Amino acid sequence: MRLEFGFEEKRLERIAAAADPKNIASWKAMERAGMIREGLLRHTWKYQDVWHDEVLYGVIRSEFLAEGCRGAIRFYYQSR
Repeated sequence: MRLEFGFEEKRLERIAAAADPKNIASWKAMERAGMIREGLLRHTWKYQDVWHDEVLYGVIRSEFLAEGCRGAIRFYYQSR
């Protein structure tokens, strides 16, 4: 993921992404990119008559630009 492009070139304030809770590879990719797990959205989409959940990840410009992706994660956990 190139979060730098979104924050530096497009001047976005927030970038968010969602994944299936069973897709651990997606979680790891978002975390490596600097995104923070923000919560679980229950029954957000239906496929073959079964409701599915989503794990929500996000990062805010000020957290990310403070020190890149590792800065966002450190900022989040220190402020809790």
